[in-house]
Amino acid sequence: TDAGPQNIKNPVTSVLPSLNIAYNISEKSILRLAYSKTVNRPEFREIAPFLFYDYKNEAARVGNSQLKTAKIDNLDFRYEFYPTKGETVSLGAFYKRFDQPIENVTQITTEQPQFNYANADNAFNYGLELELRKSFKEMTDNLYLGRLSANVNASYIVSKVDLGAGVTSQDQERALQGQSPYIVNVALGYADETGFSANVTYNRFGDRIFSVGDRNFPTIYELSRDNLDLTFSKTVKKTTFKLGIKDLLNAKYQFFEDSNRDEKIRKNIDNATSVFRRGTLISLNVTHNF
Repeated sequence: TDAGPQNIKNPVTSVLPSLNIAYNISEKSILRLAYSKTVNRPEFREIAPFLFYDYKNEAARVGNSQLKTAKIDNLDFRYEFYPTKGETVSLGAFYKRFDQPIENVTQITTEQPQFNYANADNAFNYGLELELRKSFKEMTDNLYLGRLSANVNASYIVSKVDLGAGVTSQDQERALQGQSPYIVNVALGYADETGFSANVTYNRFGDRIFSVGDRNFPTIYELSRDNLDLTFSKTVKKTTFKLGIKDLLNAKYQFFEDSNRDEKIRKNIDNATSVFRRGTLISLNVTHNF
């Protein structure tokens, strides 16, 4: 049904201060304390008050013109160590507080669910982050092993949303929608003097809330999966050939509803709402500089 023109005017003035303090313990190590205020503004589709079909998740979506801009306070404390040029060891602790975070929520319409967007009251998360960048050049006399480098980034996160005392159809507190309890990224790179390079990247995240439910419809979780990408590049004079292989493992995308509402997904108890594979994407790019 055509609802006619929709005019939404919601100007927001955001003052975003930041502060970064660094203390050099030695020539190779630093203590860093940082604070910043950021915002998360609603996207067009999140505020557009019309219904459209989400083919990937086989469900309808509708925007919410009353969405507010989320405000975020970020606090980070980090120790950084630089053994050699191009190498890093970093261990940090962080805390984030969200005012009116935007979340993907599930609504019931007749017998089929549809997705909508809403502001929670407030939320926070905190955790630890480890980052390592290492070159193998100084570790071996082997020509080929010396051309390798590795990057590792891992985070452990605790999150909580408070929906406010007035909530009636949901638990007042739960995990933040879209926030995984852990994230792991690993990259291994190879580069030589002939213009050839190869990179392998691995990613994994923990089970996370995909769409927030209520007492009528269970919360839907996106289950963890392993992702592996490969990239090969070769430059010949002014021409660069790049071969990319995305999602080599072709891992399953799995979405399960928390049928017994214990905030855990067990496949022998909880029901799958969507399970599919996207397939492996292979691309070839050729770039020539004149």
